[in-house]
Amino acid sequence: MILKLKLIIVFLFLQSVLFSQDLFDIEKIRDFKLKFYNKDWRQKLDSYKKKNSDQRVLAKLIVDGVEYDSVGVKFKGNSSFNSKYIKNPLNIKLDYKIKKQNLFGYQTIKLSNVFMDPSAIREVLAFGIIGKYITSPKACFVQLFINDSIIGLYSNVEVVNKDLIKKYYTYKKGAIFKCENTGKGLKPQNCNVAVSDGLTIGFTLDSICYSNNYELQSKNGWNELLNLMMTLWYNSDDTSKYLHQIDKVLDIDKVMWMLAFNNLFVNLDSYSWSGRNYYMIQDSNKIFHPIMWDMNMCFGGFSHFYDAKNLAEFPVFSCDSNIYRPLISKLFLVPEYKQLYINHYITLLKNEVLNNELEKQALKLQKQIFPYIKNDPYFYYQGKSFEKSIYQTYNNQIPGIVELMQKRLNYLRTQHEFENLFKKN
Repeated sequence: MILKLKLIIVFLFLQSVLFSQDLFDIEKIRDFKLKFYNKDWRQKLDSYKKKNSDQRVLAKLIVDGVEYDSVGVKFKGNSSFNSKYIKNPLNIKLDYKIKKQNLFGYQTIKLSNVFMDPSAIREVLAFGIIGKYITSPKACFVQLFINDSIIGLYSNVEVVNKDLIKKYYTYKKGAIFKCENTGKGLKPQNCNVAVSDGLTIGFTLDSICYSNNYELQSKNGWNELLNLMMTLWYNSDDTSKYLHQIDKVLDIDKVMWMLAFNNLFVNLDSYSWSGRNYYMIQDSNKIFHPIMWDMNMCFGGFSHFYDAKNLAEFPVFSCDSNIYRPLISKLFLVPEYKQLYINHYITLLKNEVLNNELEKQALKLQKQIFPYIKNDPYFYYQGKSFEKSIYQTYNNQIPGIVELMQKRLNYLRTQHEFENLFKKN
């Protein structure tokens, strides 16, 4: 009886130790070791990805000496994935075969391969900033091994799912949408809607049509999404009526934080330009909230359809007349909302840029990962590119993070919305 009691105490102690650990501790870089059971694991992963299948390949995951059997692995990503790459982004499901199996409380892990980022820190740096102001995934670094061979440094970003949502909101069965072009629905001309890579506007709600732009990740939600669209699109000319209605379905404050962040830090692979890489989640009060996602090309790393030479002068009110970006073009028609956007913009400037906090954090992160980058056999940017990536542009395409923000400050000084701020600084 005493022995049994001791074993129970030891088990409970180990469990408390595991759950007290933070998977996203920014100060720690863990080794993730995947060991696939089958020799043809790579061919299977490529095949499933090509078919856009949710099938996974079984493997064992070892973290901090603890083994997790029968996890399910698949490739993820769009432009960051390439069948010719050794280092591809991964989605690892801990409870794939073993119910409730988790890693420090998390059942799904998403590893990104620091694609299109000579600094390798953009995603972790960006989530670290926005997470101070709105609900956001956490992010850190891990070093990945597959079958005892080193693959390299990855960013580990918390999955946006019900578990994350319940940490911050009252949530039961609200809608969860990943706002991303899926390519699964009908073409726009076959739907009575105007379709873009951002929030769609239109009059017909059909999940086949709308699935081009939105991936429903909850049981239901299409009707709620339509209601958001209709409320967002109409009545904006009547400010008092609009203020009364839109606040009941959309968290305006968080939207303005997201828009201010995207604009200030030139995060163009987002709602503010490409129209993607964000979630809309609905709490128990039927209010939608934005959650940002996929920021490996923040700080000017994404310049598709935009002149890379002009990134530092990306307009403060970009897309304010774009009907396919109603979170900007419609909400900015309301003076209170537009001023809220500027207020958040100024807060970000003061707290993150003017006091050199961004530069300090960028240098700290680079110093932390430098030994891992040196040992990364598949890091995309060789030579001095990594070391120069904070202050110098790479290949006339990807600006140095601090270099960009210094030029951005010079541009913002010329904008009358920030006159009082810069007079004090």
